[in-house]
Amino acid sequence: MAVYGGKSYSWEGKQLVEINVMNSLYYTFAYDQNGLRTSKTKSWISGGTEETTEYFNNVSVLIGMKTDNTVIAICSRKEGPYLTEKAKR
Repeated sequence: MAVYGGKSYSWEGKQLVEINVMNSLYYTFAYDQNGLRTSKTKSWISGGTEETTEYFNNVSVLIGMKTDNTVIAICSRKEGPYLTEKAKR
């Protein structure tokens, strides 16, 4: 575990698995068999609603994210990646 700026960071090898923010909220991270992050969950230590962001990739390139019912597609072009409009499902 590492502590920096009031946050503690927990790692498994090169993968960040949890961030604890001042003992009030924390983030947990999940990875696939290739080591790519598949989700981030934000939770309050006192309880309440969790918020999960799912990440979608194509081999090693991030192509989209989904939080609740909001989907953000990440497209690439010659100049580099860009975000499309947010779409409600």
